[in-house]
Amino acid sequence: ASGPGDSGVLTRELLDTDFDAWRALLQRSEQGGPYASPGYLDALCAATGASWRIVGAFLHGHLVGGLALYATPTRWGPAATNRTLLYYNGPVLDLPPKKFHSDRVAQQVAVLAALEAHVARLGYASVRLHCDGSLRDLRPFLDQGWDAGLSYTYVVPIADLAAQWERVDPNLQRLIRRCTREGVTYREDDDVGALYRLHLQTHQRRGAPLYLPEAPFRRYFERACAAGLARLGHAV
Repeated sequence: ASGPGDSGVLTRELLDTDFDAWRALLQRSEQGGPYASPGYLDALCAATGASWRIVGAFLHGHLVGGLALYATPTRWGPAATNRTLLYYNGPVLDLPPKKFHSDRVAQQVAVLAALEAHVARLGYASVRLHCDGSLRDLRPFLDQGWDAGLSYTYVVPIADLAAQWERVDPNLQRLIRRCTREGVTYREDDDVGALYRLHLQTHQRRGAPLYLPEAPFRRYFERACAAGLARLGHAV
């Protein structure tokens, strides 16, 4: 654990008794999601043999952020990174509101600086973080010599499906309607074998990386489902 500095931020590894508060924080945070949840990390590590920990940041006794770290062994020691099935692994924040922009920025910088300092003391051979796009100010990491790069993904809000449909290219709309007319339907079940066969075929045809070998993938999926963090849908 790291005691509070001038900013009042304390960092320490979260315990089982902290996980309910952490899950609630993930629900509120812009950077929240399944990748940082204990259940998801446990499911993935059970399949890969990796290890995980979550470093929490506390401000005046309240959990306000943290960093979930997935680590694999290397010849130089454990390395923390993201991977397939673990897209984001960057900081997650849920900071108390501040009236002035300068105070909000100072608070975020202080929490990120405390997390960076804690991670630096953990002794990893290397650390690679893939941050959600909503986290735009990473100066505390850059100031300590971290390298930065860009990656891109495509995020579609689905609260209003009718509005999203209007933004789909007309030719794609035509193809989707044709699928519907020809009898393609959506079904959810637990046929993970069918999903993996499609995944393997994509790997063989296109060279896409495999998530995992089939047996570990089944273990991962079953545990993620049991934790309420995964569902399996098919176009039939």
